[in-house]
Amino acid sequence: MYAVPDIVDLVNKFEQIYAAPSGFFKSHVDTPRSPSQFGSLVVALPCEHKGGQLVVRHAGISKTFDWGKDAPNSAIQWAAFYSDCEHEVLQVTEGHRITLTYNLYHTPGVGDLAGPHTPMDVTSLPLFRYVEEALQTPAFMPNGEFLILKL
Repeated sequence: MYAVPDIVDLVNKFEQIYAAPSGFFKSHVDTPRSPSQFGSLVVALPCEHKGGQLVVRHAGISKTFDWGKDAPNSAIQWAAFYSDCEHEVLQVTEGHRITLTYNLYHTPGVGDLAGPHTPMDVTSLPLFRYVEEALQTPAFMPNGEFLILKL
């Protein structure tokens, strides 16, 4: 059995039904309800409708989720995005758009695979000692070459 560490609390569920001809939600950025809130999860239930697209924008990139076009033949669909993303629900022009929305919160310490740990001391690594010794040897790179390590 595969278990996923519980690193996210799903709380504050909101049921949202947007109905034609006027259901929509203006463009906005969420106000976090807690310092540990980092995003939102929107779950769309299969329900025939037109319009009502979810548009998410961040850093000049826009993504549109149109859950109505495939609703009669689809399974549950979803979108997740960070709290600093601008988003809106366009006008529902026909039918009903039904979604469940969750605020996503980070729970510090939950899901750590190795438990609490301190940062690694790079001076304790064997490679560090070899490089340090090489740099102190006059014959190593005698013409002033550059040593570049990509970590």
